[in-house]
Amino acid sequence: MTTKTARICLDPGHDRADYNRSPVVPEYCEGQRMWDLAVTLKAELERRGLEVVMTKDRVNRTVSLNTRGKASKGCDLLLSLHSDAASTESPDWVSALYQVNDHCGPLDDKSRQIGKLLAEAVSSLMGVGVRMVARESEYDRDGNGYKDDYYGVLRAAHAVGTPAVILEHGFHTNKGCTRWLLEDSNLQRLAATEADVLARWLTDQLRDSFRAFVWRLQVVMEVTVDGIPGPETLGKTPTLSAVKNYRHPAVKIVQQRLHDLGYTQVGEIDGIAGRKFTAAVKAYQTDHGCVVDGEITARNKTWRCLLGME
Repeated sequence: MTTKTARICLDPGHDRADYNRSPVVPEYCEGQRMWDLAVTLKAELERRGLEVVMTKDRVNRTVSLNTRGKASKGCDLLLSLHSDAASTESPDWVSALYQVNDHCGPLDDKSRQIGKLLAEAVSSLMGVGVRMVARESEYDRDGNGYKDDYYGVLRAAHAVGTPAVILEHGFHTNKGCTRWLLEDSNLQRLAATEADVLARWLTDQLRDSFRAFVWRLQVVMEVTVDGIPGPETLGKTPTLSAVKNYRHPAVKIVQQRLHDLGYTQVGEIDGIAGRKFTAAVKAYQTDHGCVVDGEITARNKTWRCLLGME
């Protein structure tokens, strides 16, 4: 199966190491500990074969919420790492803050799904409760008919098409939780647990994306529709290029697939094989050892690669 490497954007919350010092365990600062978690989680994710982008390169670095969210462009997920605070010591749960701007569309669904999986796994590890949080702002800045996400990093990630979650790792106003988070062995367990959840979910997302791609092709080529590529599917593949079948129904399907694989130079998914389509095809062909001619055919191996048959 031809897929890209899953890519996740990690956002260690806040700008300074000394940000949000715990009032009950003064040696704990949210800024430093969430940076420590991000670095540890990054290593765990890379061990599992995922690509990781960080929203900042050092703990003491000021990066706006808008810049943080938009740093996730081209990623499969943004995960913002935090610990929560309350006016009393009693609150003791893990929270996943998920996107709502899509109003139950694909981004919201993914955000809520992975947020729930992460929050449940972390709450089980920490032995605390779990809550799912969705909060709208008062505005519809993007004019899609729905109020935006209240949280700036979620809103900015949505603007670049990335599902995103803010994960609150308990409360640093709770003494037991804070002391748990300060234990290095617990931080390592936390990173490993989150990496396992993320790796499984992202692998499933990529597998489902590939199957949907094949399914849609089979529908327009009028062959057996099962989401599984084979000789019948390959035998009906049309030549697609800027001069041959440039408005074929399969063009739009391939444009979306190339974009999903990270070839964003394909541009707008408009069903027209133009200059940007050719550029994306050539980039894909270069990366996959095909004849680099900007034309998708079975003969030059490009269709075979796209269908996972090489």
